Amino acid sequence: QRGPLRVSPDRTHLEHADGTPFFWLADTTWAGALLAGADDWSRYLADRKNKHFNVIQLLGTQYVAAAGDAQGRQAYTGQEKIILDPYFFRRLDARFDALNDAGFVAAPAFAWAAQYMPAAKQLNPGAWLPDDQLAAFGRYFIARYGAHQVVWMFAGDFDYRPPAVAERWRKLGRAIVCIGAFLALSYSHAEPAPPILVDRIAAVVNNDVILLSEVERRTAMMAG
Repeated sequence: QRGPLRVSPDRTHLEHADGTPFFWLADTTWAGALLAGADDWSRYLADRKNKHFNVIQLLGTQYVAAAGDAQGRQAYTGQEKIILDPYFFRRLDARFDALNDAGFVAAPAFAWAAQYMPAAKQLNPGAWLPDDQLAAFGRYFIARYGAHQVVWMFAGDFDYRPPAVAERWRKLGRAIVCIGAFLALSYSHAEPAPPILVDRIAAVVNNDVILLSEVERRTAMMAG
């Protein structure tokens, strides 16, 4: 009702398009939308609503902790040329709709990149897919859910410190997130947590960058 989220003009906080301040209070349910049935998802959202959360962070693809959804389907198969599974996304559509209908902002991750487990490379899109396929998948994901109230969680669990890695994600961020009508805030879940926010390590949308880092259950969010 108040419009999409943005960084405030003075770059000190988040706000809706109409200028109403927004305090980010997120609950994380990484695999929840993938594995929960419709009734369980509704109960989860009602519980988090009662606890006054306003953002739900979730995964929109298979990743190291969930090789697929509750029906065993994956967002895509393949590597050099991926094939999308429409049935996976039809199921996920209902979870996004319910989330927004309940008044939450969705913060979906679609390029998880952790490589700290042997299985991670094959299950995490950001670690497994070539850049052209990851960019194509990201554009599809944003086109599919861009009409929802969303903030894009671009990359998850990637080490931003090597210059080549930072450059890769910067290029991917611009290729994926900056597409016409689907502009929205974006942020990255980086490890280890950086002491400051710099726009060189995350997806960039009109130079508005949100970075979320989690260390020892402490969350920091800053607008660059």
